[in-house]
Amino acid sequence: MDAHKLGIERAVFIMLVAGIGFFLLAFIGLGLTPWFNINHELKGHKKTQHVPLLTPLQLKGRQIYIANGCYYCHSQFVRPVADDPLRFGAVSKAWEYKHQYPNLLSTRRKGPDLTRESLDHPADWEYVHLYDPRMIAPWSIMPAYHWMFDGSPGKPNKQGRALVAYLGTLGQARKREMLAKGTLKKVFVQGIGTVLHYPYKGGRLMSPGYDHVVYFHKAPRIADTRSARARGKHLYAMDCASCHGATGNGRGVAAQYLTPRPVRLNAFRFRASFVYKVLYYGRPGSAMPSWVRAADAFLTPRDLWSVAYYVQTLHRHATVPPTAHAPIAKTAALVKLGGAQFATNCATCHGPKGEGNGVLATALTPAPVDLAMMNPSARWVYHTINHGRTGTAMPSFSTLPRKVRWAISYFVETLAKKPKDIQSAAAAPGKTVRIARLTAAQSSAHN
Repeated sequence: MDAHKLGIERAVFIMLVAGIGFFLLAFIGLGLTPWFNINHELKGHKKTQHVPLLTPLQLKGRQIYIANGCYYCHSQFVRPVADDPLRFGAVSKAWEYKHQYPNLLSTRRKGPDLTRESLDHPADWEYVHLYDPRMIAPWSIMPAYHWMFDGSPGKPNKQGRALVAYLGTLGQARKREMLAKGTLKKVFVQGIGTVLHYPYKGGRLMSPGYDHVVYFHKAPRIADTRSARARGKHLYAMDCASCHGATGNGRGVAAQYLTPRPVRLNAFRFRASFVYKVLYYGRPGSAMPSWVRAADAFLTPRDLWSVAYYVQTLHRHATVPPTAHAPIAKTAALVKLGGAQFATNCATCHGPKGEGNGVLATALTPAPVDLAMMNPSARWVYHTINHGRTGTAMPSFSTLPRKVRWAISYFVETLAKKPKDIQSAAAAPGKTVRIARLTAAQSSAHN
């Protein structure tokens, strides 16, 4: 009896010691260790110099963000798990949240994470999206915030301006830190503009975040089939028509509130590889986002090619732009004159072959377009020369003699490139890269 009692007491004692031991282990592993790591990051850490104090307007915007419960649906924490870095960018670090109290990490995502929001959308897009999200995304469940505007997306009141000012701060500190450290770099892509890339070394990302080249490098080009175009038409209606219009005429419901205005897609005979390239990178300086990075509409390479093939068909519905003067007959001498005038007036931005790589191209936002891949008609070139393009560096050249304007227009037609059977317009030549799935520990090491 005594031996049995002693055995029970011994078992209870062992369980008590084991319980206390597991508690201490959990406390050290889940409580003290993260605290020491976070404290090391925040206490006198040089990275915090990239975290500025919010201005009064931005602070008011943060209060509006909290008051309207935006954090119920949108988190501000890119987790080191699953595909979070792939969708939203580099994993969040503790020092990024300096000066932020209360924190807005959130635990659920009905909408996309906003940690890197300032890297993706300009203010005019944000205003339209806040005024009525369905003007941008017809399938959105986000409520409209009409009370932040004075009647239209183009007239935000103090609340609207404050909220957008705050959204513009999200991700800026990490962006500056990564650019300074070299784990994020600016790369100029002709015809597109300056885009951000996470550098890679030995087939591995130097920083665990989203990188266009890494993810899409080996993506094969699908065939231009009826089913591909049908899929492209569906995706276009869901993601593109609200800005570019159902027929590609540039008159979507959101178009009039965006600067520069969305491109009239039906005015050009695009090369599919160029459309893929624009969908792939977006157009920095405009409301056109990257559709492989869009957190709320993540598209695959197959999707991008499908949309590209469908966009190629839109020029069939183009209307001829009005002009006050009848076209001058096209001749070889006129085209030759256009070439000389293009070199004088256009090549510094668009490049000698119209590829968007002129000497001034890297300094312009949005960057000059690739005319050789867009293949506009002479009538549309003449129209643009006369009127310019608001919101870009393209001015009106209406003071040039009429003959010169038509000469340049005909010359631009000759710049069109023949289609090339390339694997991907966005692939980096000569590089073989793969995505490295990183654990949380590896993520910290790379950062």
